[in-house]
Amino acid sequence: MYFFTRAENDDFDIDIEKVNSGTYSPLKLHRVSFFLDAGLEGGSPMGFGFDGSMLIPRTPSVNSPDAAMDCFNGVKAAMMLGGLPLDASTHGMMGFGELKSSGYFRYTRALGSEAQISQALQEGGAGGQLNISLLSPRRITQKEVEDAYAEGQKVFTHLTKLNAAYLSLAYSSLRRSETRNALVFGWVACEQVIQQVWDEFLIGDQYVYGTEKRRKGLKATRNVAPKLELLALAKIISEDAYETLTVARKSRNDFAHTGGAVTFDSAFECVSGLILLIQEFADLKGVSTGTSHLLEIFNASEQKDAKHSAQEATKAGNVDWGSVKYWRKLYKIPGDEDWEGDDSLLDGIELMDAAEEANRKAD
Repeated sequence: MYFFTRAENDDFDIDIEKVNSGTYSPLKLHRVSFFLDAGLEGGSPMGFGFDGSMLIPRTPSVNSPDAAMDCFNGVKAAMMLGGLPLDASTHGMMGFGELKSSGYFRYTRALGSEAQISQALQEGGAGGQLNISLLSPRRITQKEVEDAYAEGQKVFTHLTKLNAAYLSLAYSSLRRSETRNALVFGWVACEQVIQQVWDEFLIGDQYVYGTEKRRKGLKATRNVAPKLELLALAKIISEDAYETLTVARKSRNDFAHTGGAVTFDSAFECVSGLILLIQEFADLKGVSTGTSHLLEIFNASEQKDAKHSAQEATKAGNVDWGSVKYWRKLYKIPGDEDWEGDDSLLDGIELMDAAEEANRKAD
């Protein structure tokens, strides 16, 4: 979870007592902190709610959750290239709502579980387990959003063949270890960027292709593999990009032809290849990306998110209490050490310790 704020000192009035008693005022969670000109249809700006929501109006071209998801993820992809990585928008985050002329909004129909949580927090209807997420979320200021989006748009102004939403979806899928999605979205995006690099810097440059006859032959090339070979031979892309994309292409082909699991390493190679390819495209166009190297974004975001890690349920003896700010005692269930009720299972069900069973079979 994160808050979109107007400035660093744009705070939310909440503490642990208000969380436990459910007495915090949710008014600020309804506020739109700022608007961004994101090139939407009709010139409407995109709103950024204090609660982390992003808002766009329904238009003839954005009239479905899928269309809205692409719109949100396109903006997030630009921010990513500008050095501000955010998880991609998914159907679970989508919802319909109303925006008041006062600059406040509310969800009227949540389509997914994450949107339902946002709605519950806005209306003061969430329990303490969810309210505690309001205590110290990541804060993203208006200036951070505007600066990152402006930097990313410098790349996307030139990189017109790439569906920006695929970059955001591939990156976020990898972050969530959804390896199949990361590979599929990532490779589609790779092919789009490869095609643009091919068209602009090989087919479009007579110095590279030489004769018109050779150019016609190159234009007839359809497969990605020979395109990568020729782009590398012409030193338009680096050997690092070529090798990474070759591994990614093989992983994608294996998945397409045989199905099955996709390893994290395979998905990582694909997304890394995509980011590296975009970086090299930006260098070819003489465009700044707002970060020294786009591959650093992944590690930087991992470190930043570690400060706002998910809630963890474990035994007290396993906890580093020096790093704990808030805790809650778990509801007791049968099988817990201090459970005092009936331990019986349903008739016909017998559970065994897996380690003990494995040792018994080994003996």
